[in-house]
Amino acid sequence: MKSIGQIITIARFEMKTLLRSWFFRIFAFAGLFIITIFNIAMLLADGPRWNMRAVSSVIPYTNMMMLNIAQSIIIAFLATEFMKRDKKLDTTEVIYIRSMSNGVYIMGKSVGTLVIFLMLNLLVLIVTGVINVLMEGVVFNWAAYLIYPLMMSLPTLLFIMGLSYVLMLTLRNQAVTFVVLL
Repeated sequence: MKSIGQIITIARFEMKTLLRSWFFRIFAFAGLFIITIFNIAMLLADGPRWNMRAVSSVIPYTNMMMLNIAQSIIIAFLATEFMKRDKKLDTTEVIYIRSMSNGVYIMGKSVGTLVIFLMLNLLVLIVTGVINVLMEGVVFNWAAYLIYPLMMSLPTLLFIMGLSYVLMLTLRNQAVTFVVLL
C-alpha cells in the first residue's frame, strides 16, 4: 500500500515536470495543430470521401495513427533522456537510497509519462470528434473514440517505453539507444 502512494507521488511530480517542459509543450502544440489542419482539410475537401462514409471509424483511426507515430518517437526520447539524466547527474545514488525501490521509482516515472500522453490523446480525440460531428454525411462512431486509445496508443506507449528502458540499460548510451529505437 505504501508503494502505491509512492508511485502516485512520483507520477504526479513527473506529470508536473513534463507539463513544464518546452519539449513536450512544443510537441503537443505541433501535434494538435497538424492533426487539426489535417481534419479541417478533410472537411473542406470536395466533401467526405467514400472511405469516411463507408467506415465511420476511419477519422479517429487515421488521427490516432498519425499521433501514435509521433508519440512513439517522443516517448523514446523522453524515456532515454530520463535514464541519461539520472546517470549523468549522479542523482541515482541519492534517489535510490531512499525508502522507495528502483521499481517504484521507474513505475512512478512511467505512470506519470503515460498519463500525460493519454491526456494528449484525449485532447486530440476531442478536437477530432468536434470536426467529425461537423462533417456532413459522416456518421459519428463514439465507440471508436473510446476503443482506439486503448487498443492502439496505450500498447504502443507501454512497449516503446519498456523497450527504451531495456535498451538504455543494456547499451548505456542515449544516442545509440535512440538510433536503434528509430
